[in-house]
Amino acid sequence: GAAGLLREVAAVEEKHKATLRVLYEGVTGRPAAEDFPRGVLPAVPAEALMEGGMPVEEALEWCRRRPVAAILELAVALETSAYDHYLLLGRELEDVDVRRAFEILADEERRHLRRLAAQLEHFV
Repeated sequence: GAAGLLREVAAVEEKHKATLRVLYEGVTGRPAAEDFPRGVLPAVPAEALMEGGMPVEEALEWCRRRPVAAILELAVALETSAYDHYLLLGRELEDVDVRRAFEILADEERRHLRRLAAQLEHFV
């Protein structure tokens, strides 16, 4: 159950990246580069990063040595951080459409949090 849920959450995060790309293009009026968001952010490491900035390889290595409950706790922490960031952006930005997009992203993160927390209860 936990593995399937984590795969599902990961797939939705890829959709979030696509949404952010569309927002960037809408706000700037120019197409995003193929390696988006690398060209937009001031300092992006060469390795692939997860939500929250954790290197993917580092996270995978950490997960290999941990029980499922610990992995779910990490996922909850990452989703909580993303939820907080999207809420903040939704409140701070002036463009109504962009604000609404961040509110939708925050709502999706909140749904992830609920599902991850419910799954975590099975292991605690």
